[in-house]
Amino acid sequence: MKALLQGIWNHLQRPGTFAGHAHQGLAPAKPAMPYVVLEPGMSMSPDYRTDRQYMQTRTVRFSVYGTSMVTVAEWIDELESVFTSPALPPILTSGVLLNVMKGGDDISIDPDRAEDGQEVWHGLIDLDFRIQRSED
Repeated sequence: MKALLQGIWNHLQRPGTFAGHAHQGLAPAKPAMPYVVLEPGMSMSPDYRTDRQYMQTRTVRFSVYGTSMVTVAEWIDELESVFTSPALPPILTSGVLLNVMKGGDDISIDPDRAEDGQEVWHGLIDLDFRIQRSED
C-alpha cells in the first residue's frame, strides 16, 4: 500500500489542478479551497494467486472540499479521468498496475462552513487500483 499511496501522492504533486492543493490523510487548519485529501481505503485479500505472483485490489479514497458544488464535481471528474486513463504514467515502484476502476462517488454539503461563512461542499471518489505483484 505504501508504494501505491506514494505513487499517487507524487502524481498529485505534478504541475496541474491538484499541485499545492493536495494533502495526505488530514488537511491542515484553514486550507485554501478547493483541496483534495488522499486517504487509504480498505484492501482486499489477493484475488488470484499463482505460485509467487498474485493480484490485489487496493481502494484509495479522495475527498474533495470546496465552496462550489460545481468545482467539487469538476475535481471529482478530473481525479477519475487522471487515474483511470490508459495514458497514466507509471506510479508504482514495485508491481504492475493493471487497471483502475471507480468504486463510487458522492457530493454533499458539509455541515461545517468555511471561515468566511460560505457553504462547504464535500465530494468523494473511491478508486480501485488492481495490482499484480510477486513475492520475493
